[in-house]
This record gives sequence, C-alpha cells and structure tokens, in this order.
Amino acid sequence: MSMSRTEGEFQKQFKELLEDIYIKGQETEFLLIEEVMNEIQTKLIKLLDTTN
Repeated sequence: MSMSRTEGEFQKQFKELLEDIYIKGQETEFLLIEEVMNEIQTKLIKLLDTTN
C-alpha cells in the first residue's frame, strides 16, 4: 500500500490535526502547554512523514 497522499488528503488531515490541537488547548486551558506541544509535534512529524 502506497503511503503517498494527494494534497487534498493532506490538507484534510492537517485541518483535523489543527482542530484537535485547538480542542486540546481549550480543554487544558494551556496549563499543560509543554505536554500538548510535544503531542502536537509528534502528530505533525507523523503527518509529514507519511506524505513522502
């Protein structure tokens, strides 16, 4: 199975990631900002890695 995705798929997944980040930020009120940022970084790296 190919890991490549169309730009539209990437944009959709990126938008979902940003929405997830926003929701997490609202839930934590940024009290756990470092933990949240680490999770964001991990998800973003994973998202970018699968576009190659």
